[in-house]
Amino acid sequence: MKMHLFARVILAGLAAAAHAQWQHVSDVEFQSLVDLNDLTLTAFVAPWTAPCQSLASEWAAVKSHLTYPAISIDCTVNQTLCAAHNVHSYPAIRLFRGPHESVRYRGPRKASAIVPFVRRVSLPAVSEVNLKNITRLTGIDRVTFVAFVKEEDHSMRSKFIRIAKKYQDQFVFGISDDKRLAEKEKITFPSLVSYMTDVGDREILPGTVSQSVIEKFVLEAGKPLIDELTRRNEINYMSSHKLLAYIFVTDDNDRALFRRKLHPIAKQYKDYVNFVTIDGDEYGHMTTGLGLHRGHYPSFTVYSAWKDQVFPYPAAKRIEADSKRCTSTGRKCDGYEFPKDSSSGSASTALSPPQQSPVSFQHLFQPNSISKPFQGNTQERRIFHRFQYCTVPAFAGGSETGFWTKLVLKVGHEEPVVRNAIIALGTLHEDYQDRCGKYSPQLIDDQSYRHALKLYGGALRDLNQRLNTPSSTNAKLAIISSILFACFEVLRRNNMAAVIHYQQGMRELIRQMNLPQDNDNSLTPYSPEQSSGSRPTFREIPQDELDELLRVFARYDIQACTFSKERAEPLLTQIGQVPRILPTNLTLSQVRNHLDNLLVSVYQLVKSDARMYRYWKKDAVPVEWQTRRQEALDIFDAWMAALENFFSIQGPRLGRADIKSLLGLRLQIKTAVMMLKVCVDCGPETTFDAFTDDFEDMVSKVEQVTTALSLAETMPLEDELTPFTMELGIIHPLFFTACKCRDWGIRRRAVAQLKRAGKEGVWEGPIMAVLAQRIIELEEEGVSPGEPVPEANRFHEIRKNVDYDSRQILFEATTALDAAWKNFSVHREAVPF
Repeated sequence: MKMHLFARVILAGLAAAAHAQWQHVSDVEFQSLVDLNDLTLTAFVAPWTAPCQSLASEWAAVKSHLTYPAISIDCTVNQTLCAAHNVHSYPAIRLFRGPHESVRYRGPRKASAIVPFVRRVSLPAVSEVNLKNITRLTGIDRVTFVAFVKEEDHSMRSKFIRIAKKYQDQFVFGISDDKRLAEKEKITFPSLVSYMTDVGDREILPGTVSQSVIEKFVLEAGKPLIDELTRRNEINYMSSHKLLAYIFVTDDNDRALFRRKLHPIAKQYKDYVNFVTIDGDEYGHMTTGLGLHRGHYPSFTVYSAWKDQVFPYPAAKRIEADSKRCTSTGRKCDGYEFPKDSSSGSASTALSPPQQSPVSFQHLFQPNSISKPFQGNTQERRIFHRFQYCTVPAFAGGSETGFWTKLVLKVGHEEPVVRNAIIALGTLHEDYQDRCGKYSPQLIDDQSYRHALKLYGGALRDLNQRLNTPSSTNAKLAIISSILFACFEVLRRNNMAAVIHYQQGMRELIRQMNLPQDNDNSLTPYSPEQSSGSRPTFREIPQDELDELLRVFARYDIQACTFSKERAEPLLTQIGQVPRILPTNLTLSQVRNHLDNLLVSVYQLVKSDARMYRYWKKDAVPVEWQTRRQEALDIFDAWMAALENFFSIQGPRLGRADIKSLLGLRLQIKTAVMMLKVCVDCGPETTFDAFTDDFEDMVSKVEQVTTALSLAETMPLEDELTPFTMELGIIHPLFFTACKCRDWGIRRRAVAQLKRAGKEGVWEGPIMAVLAQRIIELEEEGVSPGEPVPEANRFHEIRKNVDYDSRQILFEATTALDAAWKNFSVHREAVPF
């Protein structure tokens, strides 16, 4: 049987995600193993979660290094056992010393880190060290502490042993009174030595010291001089007054190599600079804000948090650990400049995909280097930096990066109003991530949440004060701030306020774009292209910052239209000629741009006067609308065919996040085209039965992706296992399928996928699953399973609003009372969730 095209793409694109299978033991087997063995390493897992699946192959490597059992427990089956051992997040790793004592593992879920952990905790708290065994002992782990103390020095011995017992699960400890070893190592008695085998270095604490001094030495010397940056430790580094040097790598070998090569430099400047390695695959979105090229690894940059300056190392240069290189030759150091912008039109190379021809940008504000100092206290600087690499990726849609990565950051440097809005949104987003998206009415009493609201209120007041003085600059600030305020309201689940913010900003932008050039309040030079009534032109490729702003607003308007808004804000859209096959050298950003253009264009028709013709006879519909509809359908069908051909070739190169994001855009367009097809002379709901194959295809594609990405089902407003995104994705198409596809199996599969879809802007998959399930129950009431749903039972228009505080979905839906669709009954209900 010929494999479905999309299935081939998914399998090829996610081949790297294949993982070993867990072999779990039962609760009885677990108890028997810990009773019989002195040591038992145990992984408590939820097999469907991505972190646990990633650990599976690492676990197989761990087992090959051990001489005692390394087992796993499926906590979705053995919930009581996992709860008894206080396991509430997965994976959790414990080393059991018999049935009554266990040690928690808190390090990276990598075999290279787990194996040294189990080796060191298998040792006594303090091992005797001599000339024969020192090499073996110091090779067990990254850091080994050896106390050179004479046997009769009972005071130093007891102090060191107490510290060793306290930290034996973190480090290897040894003690020695071997004089030959001390002479060989050139150590005097008493001394404490930290052997850092991984970087070939050591630190020495000589003399008789107090226990507190020993503890401080262990903690400081035990910390890697070049650490790995993670969400757990980022706050510590962001709040430090030292420079932060990032080393972007993508594999453990490179990480170990650069930690060793750059160790002398990190040691020399440790009082002034913190060095960290960072995973380029996971945190690649940070590179742009740090002056680097995403995907070009290894790469290096230095960031000043308190001045908000970045100093990227040239991408073409090899990273070397030579602090004298730039000074000894007498030449100027050339290591501190930004890579050329992609719009510079540089020639294509194997590492640099072809770019579109450069465009001339008209700036609302004079462009400034991002290295200009950011005004604010330490916490505000930390939030601003975090905003760039955590918040921006969550809110920047497919073709909105120009606004999020350039315009809003640049204006945030210049204008306190926008800066305050950024800090408010960044603070709320951090709080949202810490809560994993949980929501309850009691949240208002949470200190972190209240702090974010206070910042938001301050930003609103600052803007209102500025608007007391009418000017083009203040209008610009209001337009940019309205986007940030709308995003803030979406995160706090106040969707109506979000709509009000973006509508006010969008309408002000349109008003400004239509002012004559000689008007003092005009944002942009007057042009014939922008003079067609009050409708601004939505360009296929943004030409200036006004186009970037309009693109953001247009996408937010589409999102509101998919959820509850009746009409789209009118825009002039133009879709160019359709190639039979899209060039395979298009970048992902260019493909996203095409998809966004299609989506905006189709909603300009679907959410316009055209929708009123659904219940008209075709011969009564104006010819103009029939022609526009048919031309649009021809263009959209041709574009989608060309895009699907493109994905069949480029699919294996797509990353996991790109696969889900681009699938969402494609399904959004497919859903909108269905709506366009039924907007003329298609009264009965049975019209949608003709799209059963399309519904099946959409649900199947989502199932393949959610399975491949291990997206788990969640309950409404509980922990979000699928990260939040502001981008329209798979939720709306799935909800549309559940409501309009009356195939019993397909619509229920759509509901199941909604539970895995997370939160996409105003759409929340688990909540929409509850509403979709209720709509299915109402439509199928009195109908035998598998039988067609009668036309009289089918809902036409469905309107909805979510009341988060009372945990209810307020919805109303219409059913036709006659075959002419002149009269409808309305069903209203509050559905709890």
